[in-house]
Amino acid sequence: MEVNWRTELEEILDHWGEEATDEDVCDLPKFRLRESLAECPNFKLYRYMPPDYFNIRNIETQTIHLSCNGAMNDVFEGLPKSLDDISYVQLQKLENLSYMTCFSETNSNLLMWGHYAQQHKGFCVEYDLQKLMSEDHSLIDPIGHLFPIVYRNKRQPARDLSALAKSLSTLNADIRDHSECTEPLNDILPLFLVKSKDWEYEKEWRIIYSRKQMYDLDDELLYGGNISFKCISAVYLGYRVHPEIRKNIQEICKRISFEAAPVKVYHAGLSTTEYKIEYRCLWPCDE
Repeated sequence: MEVNWRTELEEILDHWGEEATDEDVCDLPKFRLRESLAECPNFKLYRYMPPDYFNIRNIETQTIHLSCNGAMNDVFEGLPKSLDDISYVQLQKLENLSYMTCFSETNSNLLMWGHYAQQHKGFCVEYDLQKLMSEDHSLIDPIGHLFPIVYRNKRQPARDLSALAKSLSTLNADIRDHSECTEPLNDILPLFLVKSKDWEYEKEWRIIYSRKQMYDLDDELLYGGNISFKCISAVYLGYRVHPEIRKNIQEICKRISFEAAPVKVYHAGLSTTEYKIEYRCLWPCDE
């Protein structure tokens, strides 16, 4: 059974329109997505990465890193539809409105290999969400914060930029001073679930926490930006990966594997007849 979760999120956003709230969109991962994942055992997500120390370490520890929205490469990231002129100063004031990790539904997109995996020198990690379903859900609960991205030409929803910046400033001060939250700053998530159709080729999903959600959970790991995500099922090495990095990642994948569920390692090759990536299994060599 194939479930189109992106269509479901679109329907939720269309139903609530400009009034879409965090609670409205969270209905998808907390209930529908979790329930239907059991019916989609082949559903995987992928993350393209450059081959630096931190990304290799994330494989070894089976963690994912959350980056603030101000570090994203889309200039419209989290920016609401507004009647006011938008200045770069305003954008900077909203740069930590949320924290997220981005995934794709595909592991063979040439543009993403070029853009996000250091021109094919990096790697792409495969995550099997089924491995998370049997675990006890922690307070952080990444599946409960997982969303597909909707692609549209028109921006939505509308928000008051000045009010957002003021509320975020107050919330950050409360967090810094370890004081009781005086600013709710709710209904932020819909801002980060719609992107321009120019990005549609990425088939993106996100694990996303608003700054207010992080405050409510008050978890040191979450504030630190690296959270447990023990569901790696394979690593795809880029066509130009350095031999030492290839060797290192193979050794890591062997260490974190279980006999019944090995973390497989593949190496990308170039098709001789088409513009596409083809993979050869390096470990375990039973394919």
